[in-house]
Amino acid sequence: MSNATTTDPGARASTTGLASAHAGYIYQDLVTAYFMAQGLIDKFDLRVDKKQFEGDIFDDLHIFGRRRIQLKSSLASSDPFSLEDLSTKRRNTRIDELLFAAKEDGFASAEYRLSATWRCPQDPRLQGVLTLVDGESSFEGTATVLFKLELDALRSGGTTELTRHLPSYTEADIAEFCKRFRLELECPKASLDLASPGPLESILFDTLGRRIGVGIFPNENLQVVDTAANLINFATFARAGQSVVKPSDTIQRLRLRTDYGRVAQQFPVNASVLVQRSSVETALIQFAASNSKCIVVGEPGAGKSWLLTQLTNQINQQQGVAIRHYCYLGVCRA
Repeated sequence: MSNATTTDPGARASTTGLASAHAGYIYQDLVTAYFMAQGLIDKFDLRVDKKQFEGDIFDDLHIFGRRRIQLKSSLASSDPFSLEDLSTKRRNTRIDELLFAAKEDGFASAEYRLSATWRCPQDPRLQGVLTLVDGESSFEGTATVLFKLELDALRSGGTTELTRHLPSYTEADIAEFCKRFRLELECPKASLDLASPGPLESILFDTLGRRIGVGIFPNENLQVVDTAANLINFATFARAGQSVVKPSDTIQRLRLRTDYGRVAQQFPVNASVLVQRSSVETALIQFAASNSKCIVVGEPGAGKSWLLTQLTNQINQQQGVAIRHYCYLGVCRA
């Protein structure tokens, strides 16, 4: 590989664009990792980076039963959202293309959200077209700013830069889109470095540690940063495979314990080393038949669990009913 530097402005622009694209994918994977973690809390399935049809813009994330999301990030700048973002193709967010994607989807999602790190609009031409609206932030506990499109402003034709793209759509189409579309701005930026976390990485760490319990019992052996890295890697894998991720998939990937340390219900008997104690089983059955309670006491390893397992099997084989439960014994502390 040559160490020579290029002086071709076009080559520099190409390299810069490639770096921006890579940064965008890393940001997308970070957001996806956050939603995978959030899915454990709110119990939702997530489809990652899957276009349902040609021209599907809202394909980055699909939270089943809630919303479809397109992510946009400008990590190295603080650009405000402008009229050109809705009226041209410079960011692939032109209003008619957004409307087409929602309509082609059959308006099947409750919400179509464009979530971006861009700042709130300062363009006076957008006044009245975009208005603030209440709604939940995509990032729990973190303030973002939500806007909706005003149907009356589009009807009036005052913003011709937008309305000239909409003649092929009926008023009903436009009304339905305005009802379901949300522009979410000032989403948290990222450092793209887990060793020096930015706002987005910090939100992911907090979700894993404080809300899911990574690093505390029964997942005290997991580290938050390592778990975050594992989850981001899983998000990259899901994006490459255009996968649907269920909470159970995330639990399995992270090897999270969700049983709070309870003793396993299964206690298999090793028949090769089993010492048969038929007389003890018979005595227990007779005692249990004539008494409401029976307590079996013995030293650790004496065979209490195996004896009770045999007894349960014997009762069930004789068409009786035996219910067995191993109770959670608590945390051993020195």
